[in-house]
Amino acid sequence: MRNPFRRNQLLTTLLFTLLLLLTSSTAWSLPSPSVVEKLRSEANALPPGKERLELLRKVVRSTQMSKEGIDDTRQLLHEAQEANNDSLIAYSVAFLVNHLFAQSERDIDSIRYWTSYALPIAHRCQYWGMYFQMKYTLIQTYIYAHSYEYAKDEARQMVSEAKEQQAVTGQLIAYSCLAIAYYSTQQWKETEEALKNAHDLFSQNPPMANKISVLKLTLTYLNAVNRYADMKPYLTELRQELNQMVSQIPSMAKALNDYFMLLECYSISMHVHCNELDQADEHISQFQLYQKKVNYQPYYIIYTQALTSYYMARKAYDEALALNDSALKRIKEFRNRGKDYIYCMEQRGDIYYNLGNYKEAHHLYEQAEAKRDSLTKVITDMQLDEYRSMYKMDRLKLEKERLGQRVLRIILVAVLLIAAVAVPSVIYIYHIKRRLQKNRKRAREAMLQAKQANDAKRDFLGAMSHAIRVPLNSVVGFSQIMSSEEELSEEERKEYAGIIKRNTTLLMYQVNSVLDLSRLEAGMTKWQMADCDLIELLQQSVCKVSYLHPALTLHHSLPPVTCPVHTDPMRMQQLFESTLCGVEVGILATGEVTLTVYVEGNTLHATVKGSPLARAEEQNQRRNLRHKINQLTLAYFGGSYEVDLKTQTVKFSYPLNQDKG
Repeated sequence: MRNPFRRNQLLTTLLFTLLLLLTSSTAWSLPSPSVVEKLRSEANALPPGKERLELLRKVVRSTQMSKEGIDDTRQLLHEAQEANNDSLIAYSVAFLVNHLFAQSERDIDSIRYWTSYALPIAHRCQYWGMYFQMKYTLIQTYIYAHSYEYAKDEARQMVSEAKEQQAVTGQLIAYSCLAIAYYSTQQWKETEEALKNAHDLFSQNPPMANKISVLKLTLTYLNAVNRYADMKPYLTELRQELNQMVSQIPSMAKALNDYFMLLECYSISMHVHCNELDQADEHISQFQLYQKKVNYQPYYIIYTQALTSYYMARKAYDEALALNDSALKRIKEFRNRGKDYIYCMEQRGDIYYNLGNYKEAHHLYEQAEAKRDSLTKVITDMQLDEYRSMYKMDRLKLEKERLGQRVLRIILVAVLLIAAVAVPSVIYIYHIKRRLQKNRKRAREAMLQAKQANDAKRDFLGAMSHAIRVPLNSVVGFSQIMSSEEELSEEERKEYAGIIKRNTTLLMYQVNSVLDLSRLEAGMTKWQMADCDLIELLQQSVCKVSYLHPALTLHHSLPPVTCPVHTDPMRMQQLFESTLCGVEVGILATGEVTLTVYVEGNTLHATVKGSPLARAEEQNQRRNLRHKINQLTLAYFGGSYEVDLKTQTVKFSYPLNQDKG
């Protein structure tokens, strides 16, 4: 299994498609705008009551896919709350969270707030359809935020609840979410088990839309793990379901065009890898017909990769190289150096290997493997951070429970003592009273400590939410635009893909910086200590910054001495590079920077004049985070760090006789 990453790009499309398909049975036959306006007018003319609520419910159902639908949903929610109608509250909130999820600037906090509010209501009135729909949307917010462990926990709970209520659709959706979360963390065995459980439910006749989504996800998984022979029955089943849906509802043909495109891509891959090249010819022609209707960029890349494999099987290596060049060019245009890039590099290596150019093939394989290791590390680090967060939350809950039990025990002991000594003298009662007062004081102090811990957790989560919301909204918003807007030009798609790439990088930088700062402040940083030369590290940083930022004029003066220290080389280089070129992700530094270094006594002193990190007009949250991280890092080793915004100067020092173990 050579490339487990190359199909993750489909998950974003699949997640949102699942959300739309949850209520798609009603959306297929929505009334015309004139009919909706008539329903709205009739509802507004009625006084508050059951009849008005019923008309508002019909309006909400009819405008679920339109922009004005969110206003209709909020009106129904308000009047349902006024009437204490639990079922309509659950109904309206379910549609409200779908509207919020479908917006370009997705407000995850609001979605989680409304689902937390309405889930107990839907459970209480046993409105399971809306309950599982809201539960599904809640799980999606965790998946989009890459909080896969939280998503898995919620999905497992949803499976149990759906089984208890014998809700087939709820189980199918829950297994789909569970499969996506496992797929995203490369847990292939668990992914296959979740998909098998979902497919076993087909015998109970779930909605076609849900079956299509499960089949699409199953094919994505099988293609990712190179099990092409196993794809054939699922391809046949998916084609039958799509054709049946189009035959029943012809208006769905355009909406399902991208499904047919992906179906042809997978069919090409399956036939090529099963050495059925003549059958692959038919699907290549069919894909090109669908592509004329909608040129969906992610599927074009998959198609190009499949067609490259086809030409390799035909031993038409010139055509394969040309297609591979086209795919790499398209990927680079969108600044996608991730999973698709790895797969194309490996394909290119295969071509050169078959041509006998083993040296070039070996070089390409090494590049692809290094990139894959980097991506795997990113996923692993994300999971570790999430495990730590979950562990901290569990510990906090446990401490609160222990505190509550301790207070209850104190109160119980106090009551028993009072009852036991009610008859003795006043002096004895006075001593007991004093003892109770001391116990209560200890309990109050313990509760205050717990409150302070809660406040610290809330502040930290608030800072994290603020730091990642803007880039996350951009990533999700432009992803939604690219997946839903069929009329986008190629230039617009390139622009949006670039925005997504930049904001993804910025998001990762924000998260890593906040976590790094929190570990430094808590004294939990794991240092990678080694013997090195500070002057050599500074020289390496200067060379790297000069190479990566050609528009930056960098002058430096380094003393001809050695400064051996025992430190963390990687963190020191990060510190040096940030002072020389700033921290703006994806933006080349400009201007003129002068680095002056001298050794005085047992201390190395450095001055960076004109540092982008110290330009007052460019100060922002990322730069403030970097300043704080630099300051705490140097403080740990006994050094100092100063910033002067007026002169745009950063000064720092490092003691040469201080070693940290």
